[in-house]
Amino acid sequence: MGQVPKSPKYLIVGSGRLARHLHFYFQSLEVPHWQWARKPLREFNTLNIDDFPYAGDRLTHSLEQVDHVLLAISDQALVSWASQQHFGEKVVVHFSGSLTLPNMVTLHPLMTFGPELYEKELYPQIPFVYVSESTSFDQVFPELPNPSFPLEEKNFALYHALCVISGNFPTVLAQACFQEFEKYLGLPREVLFPFLRVTMNNILTYSESALTGPLARGDKQTIDKNLQALSGNPLSDIYESFLKFYKTTRPQ
Repeated sequence: MGQVPKSPKYLIVGSGRLARHLHFYFQSLEVPHWQWARKPLREFNTLNIDDFPYAGDRLTHSLEQVDHVLLAISDQALVSWASQQHFGEKVVVHFSGSLTLPNMVTLHPLMTFGPELYEKELYPQIPFVYVSESTSFDQVFPELPNPSFPLEEKNFALYHALCVISGNFPTVLAQACFQEFEKYLGLPREVLFPFLRVTMNNILTYSESALTGPLARGDKQTIDKNLQALSGNPLSDIYESFLKFYKTTRPQ
């Protein structure tokens, strides 16, 4: 009889949001793993802090137990710390979408990770994008059911820029509108919540036909009134930039 392949043992490195979400996801699927963080936080260290008070000792002992190292740390730490470490023959994985590093596997989770954990059912739906010329997602995580997609390394910079535009930019705009509603209109931010939820649902459901309002109608009179109301407000520049972008890219 042939030997049953050994399940990889993973070490999650980090003490941030991604490390916390990964740990929770692995726990939910009973994927064997360890945790290590430089900070002596029990939540992010499998080894007892009292027995291993020094971060270096904890790391050395933790590495002896695993064959995959998952670097759930910031881009800055990847460059300044992780790239200086010696992990031997272990498979080293990082999750940055803006970096591709030698001797490391790039697996970018296309998801935003908040301060609170998500429902267990969400995690298997998170897509991962990996460098097509490198190790695949399924090779690193044979036990995880997540969808994964190869992408040429030369396209990762554009891919990450589009992720920032599609996710971070709407967040910044919504936060600015919340402040304007509360500070200048005296309205609670919650007034906007149903509108924003339905808007996002329409984007996901109807895609190209989701846009409504004066831009979609070509209502110049209303657009001019909007810009007049925003005079002196930094949001006026954003409005005009979006208007210019829409005129340039809208279907003819």
